[in-house]
Amino acid sequence: IVGTEDGTTVDVFTPTALYPGPTTDVVINRGQVYTVISTGAMYPGPAGQGNLSGLRVIADKPVAVFSGNVATIEP
Repeated sequence: IVGTEDGTTVDVFTPTALYPGPTTDVVINRGQVYTVISTGAMYPGPAGQGNLSGLRVIADKPVAVFSGNVATIEP
């Protein structure tokens, strides 16, 4: 999540567990990046664990949101 304006407050709501850290009332400035990482990256398990599909980002000012993955496993 990248801030486009100073003093942007961001809340993140996710259907899966996240790496420890704040997920509400996070304040970022213009150009600052806030990274959200699922616990699936720390504790690999069954397929789909750590899937961040459906993650909701709410901000009081415009933000840019990018997504990606570290690796893909195909059986």
